[in-house]
Amino acid sequence: MADRKRLLLLKKKLLLIKKRQSTTIGYRRRYWVHPINRKRESFGVFAHLINELRNDELRFRKYFRMTPENFDHLLSLIQPYITKKHTNMRKALEPGLKLALTLHHLAEGASHAAIAAHYRLGRSSTSQAIYDTLNALWVVLQPIYLKPPSGPGEWMKVVHGFEKWNFPHCLGSVDGKHITIQKPGNAGSTFFNYKQRESIVLLAVCDADYKFLLVDIGQPGSCSDGGIWEFSQFGRALENGKVNLPVPSMLPGTQETLPMPYVFVGDEAFPLKKYFMRPYPGRSINSQEKKVFNYRLSRARRVVENAFGIMSQRWRILLKMMCASQAKAVKVVQGLCVLHNFLRIVGDPTYVPPGYADTPREDGVIQEGFWRAEASGVQGATNFNRSNNLDGVIVRNRFCNYFSSRDGSVPWQLDAVNRR
Repeated sequence: MADRKRLLLLKKKLLLIKKRQSTTIGYRRRYWVHPINRKRESFGVFAHLINELRNDELRFRKYFRMTPENFDHLLSLIQPYITKKHTNMRKALEPGLKLALTLHHLAEGASHAAIAAHYRLGRSSTSQAIYDTLNALWVVLQPIYLKPPSGPGEWMKVVHGFEKWNFPHCLGSVDGKHITIQKPGNAGSTFFNYKQRESIVLLAVCDADYKFLLVDIGQPGSCSDGGIWEFSQFGRALENGKVNLPVPSMLPGTQETLPMPYVFVGDEAFPLKKYFMRPYPGRSINSQEKKVFNYRLSRARRVVENAFGIMSQRWRILLKMMCASQAKAVKVVQGLCVLHNFLRIVGDPTYVPPGYADTPREDGVIQEGFWRAEASGVQGATNFNRSNNLDGVIVRNRFCNYFSSRDGSVPWQLDAVNRR
């Protein structure tokens, strides 16, 4: 009796498997190209609407976050990398279509399925086109638009840029942001961050004009910003003295005989080093001079906050959870970083119009950019690093004294500190 029951169960399982296989095979063979998608060239968005949008720049940039001229320029750069040959079985997608649907996906954060339906494409073809384009953007644009300074001369250009933020000897503003992703399989709590979400971290160094100088992308959300910085390739090179930075020099206007090193600036999550300044912690702020130092440091730190804020508001995929693997999420963020720099450097007037980013005024007041009116979906870090280096303590104290001296103070700083 038991054997008979087992035999019946086995037959049922075999019938169920055959039914599933026949259903799947029947579905796969139903269409080589769906009838709706066959009409792409006649009725598709790219074939018609995009050409009409070129005559309406406002709507064009809502779709693609750039002017038609910069779209064409970008396409000319990456076209050789995303052009495929036609086959007897299928016509290859146009490079312009691939770029258009990728930018649309990044700008709106729409799913691959929604983008596929919008452009009359298969979902797998859409996904492949998006990741091919993202890879091309990184390969082509990174060496041109996100190339780290290569020597003292290029680093000094960054230093001069920070003069408008009233922090001399500044090599860049550093911060890390969490990019929310769906939980990777078998990852445990590796990607679980302090917001109780899965994420990867974008760690960036920015110049005074909200451009990325260096990025480290993809470390798990459970890692601290300071830890990622110290173990990154650039962080290790800095610690070992292998980065070709400007030699220490006198601070502006001083008669001191001891040169001051050039430094990066960040928040409490980073370790204090002779080449990295962070604020005095709240419990140790027992003087006006330390309050002034923290204020002056906060001005320089604002630029990386602005870079993240601008990017997340322009490319709204960052406001949503990325339904992608860690590797594919990294490709998305890489593409966004180089697109951000590309549009900043070519000077696209629609990307950061006047008033969109924080702007320092002559009286010292910072006019906050209106990107702040919308909540940013990119989370900042809160885990602190209490590591202090003796050389770092000495350098920070020297900056502190300088900012409150006759040579290094600015007329409005005490009023600003008292308003905080």
